[in-house]
Amino acid sequence: MNKPTAAPNRGSIGRWLLILLAILVGSTLLATGLVMYCAPERPAVAPAPPAPPPDTTRLVQAAMRNVNYRVDPDVVMRIRYLIGFLVPTHEDSMPVFDRPESFNIRITSAEIALDTASLSQMLNRYVFGYRGAPIRDLRISVEGDHLKQRGKLGTLPFTILATIAVTDNGLIRLHPVDVKVLGINADGLMSKLGIELDDMVKVRRGGGIRVDENDFLLDPAAIIPAPRIVGTLKHVRLTPGAVVLQFGPPDSLAARSYFGGTEPAVNYMSFAGARLRFGKLTMNGTDMFIVDPDPADPFDFMLSRYHEQLVAGHHRTTPEDGLVVWMPDFGESGLRTED
Repeated sequence: MNKPTAAPNRGSIGRWLLILLAILVGSTLLATGLVMYCAPERPAVAPAPPAPPPDTTRLVQAAMRNVNYRVDPDVVMRIRYLIGFLVPTHEDSMPVFDRPESFNIRITSAEIALDTASLSQMLNRYVFGYRGAPIRDLRISVEGDHLKQRGKLGTLPFTILATIAVTDNGLIRLHPVDVKVLGINADGLMSKLGIELDDMVKVRRGGGIRVDENDFLLDPAAIIPAPRIVGTLKHVRLTPGAVVLQFGPPDSLAARSYFGGTEPAVNYMSFAGARLRFGKLTMNGTDMFIVDPDPADPFDFMLSRYHEQLVAGHHRTTPEDGLVVWMPDFGESGLRTED
């Protein structure tokens, strides 16, 4: 007579599963360590002391309404409204459109949306776009009240589902609620082994992102290339396919009448105040109003290619020696976005 087969030991199976997951996490840590070992050494940079508030009477005031501001052909900041100043990055200098690094945009109040495609490109290109970066091929999406991040840690695929909030000092905090490595839940095992994300992900200093225990902290002023956006982030929210940032107190900009216009402009950029240079022209006591001739959709503008838009449009001098410029959207009138 055959003897009954003994039932498997559940405790033994559980221990083997824990060992397997520990091996997987260990391989992740090893891959990250190898990546960081191959990365160039970078000396720690002490944070600069806070700059004193600028004298706004010596600055160019800026206002933007319904502007799709292109950081590059693939990264678009959708500005619903923005009120602020162009602040020269060097003392006794002025903002120069042809040199975006010559000024920062200091925001008083603004609402800016980044769609997930633009946010993914921005992080891959400007935050993790360096040799030895621990994270690559990052793809961002919105799932209800959570931000989903998929990419590779070293060579290992990962998925992180996180909540999003703003810290007291204006940083974006991404708090993971679900972590998967190689498709396997890893957050529970990480907790059992005392492993946190800052043990696994070592990022470059000054790149606009750092890891605080299990949270990612993003600095909006540092992840965007010149001209940098500087301001107090007050609120962040998720909408289908986008992250919306609110700087300063809530505000808005109304449609604006202007010299030579038959109807108030609904999409525009306005600059007024101190000195501003673009091309060979320097305005002392700046008074320039840029109008989108097509109000049907937001004004599509790319600073690094502004001259092409300027040439494709037309302008008119006001009785006060100001300038009204009608500019076509980037991508129209022979302008191209694929370069």
